[in-house]
Amino acid sequence: MFYSASFFHLIHFLHQLHACLYIIFIMKLSYILARVASFISSCATVGVVGNPVGFAAGTTGSGSVTLQYPKDIDELETWLTDSTARVIVLNKE
Repeated sequence: MFYSASFFHLIHFLHQLHACLYIIFIMKLSYILARVASFISSCATVGVVGNPVGFAAGTTGSGSVTLQYPKDIDELETWLTDSTARVIVLNKE
């Protein structure tokens, strides 16, 4: 069977297109994975600035307690006045 030159050009073009699409897919996948890893690490890390003062002075950590973020000042006030042990992270000014 005889194939024309245009057929081989089409096969070559499709091969190059496939290679380009594969490269784009890998680049997008690596970008998405990097963003997910960055998000996960930012969720797991809470930075501390300075030293604790007052009743928090001398504390060493939270153990296995889950960090809690109050949604507003009323929730923070409730948490500070109840008897539940928790680690409260203030991420708003």
